[in-house]
Amino acid sequence: MAMFHERIARKREVSSVKTAEDAIRSKVRRLIREFNGLFGKVIAELIAEGQSDPEILRDLREQHMLPRRVATIAELERGKLAGELRPDLEPELLIDAIFGALYFRFLLRMGPLTDSYGQELVDQVLRGVSGGRADRRTTR
Repeated sequence: MAMFHERIARKREVSSVKTAEDAIRSKVRRLIREFNGLFGKVIAELIAEGQSDPEILRDLREQHMLPRRVATIAELERGKLAGELRPDLEPELLIDAIFGALYFRFLLRMGPLTDSYGQELVDQVLRGVSGGRADRRTTR
C-alpha cells in the first residue's frame, strides 16, 4: 500500500477543464489509461487483497478514492449551478454509474477497456442528466 501511494497514486489531478462534462470525460480517459498500465495491475491486486484484509480497502478508499470522489462531486455541483446538469442530479449516483461501470469492466474483464468505451459510457449516462440538451455528444 505504501508503494502504491508513493510511486503510483501520488499524482494529484489538477482540473483545468471548463465544464462538468469535460471534467468527467477527462477523468474517464485518465482512469482507462491508468487501468491499462502499472496502476491497473497494482490496484487490482490491492482490491483482491482487500477482500481478506479490510484495512487495505479502507486505506485505499480513504487515501486514494475519497479525495478524487470529493473533487468530482464538487465539479458536478458546479455543473448543476451552471445549468449544464439537471438540478435534481445526485452526484454520487452519477459517479457510481460511470466509474462503477469502469471498475466492473476492468476487474471482471467483461470487455476491452478502451477510450471509445469510456466516451460511449459517458455519452449514455450524461444523456439523461444534461441540463435541457437532448444530446450532449462532443467532438473528441
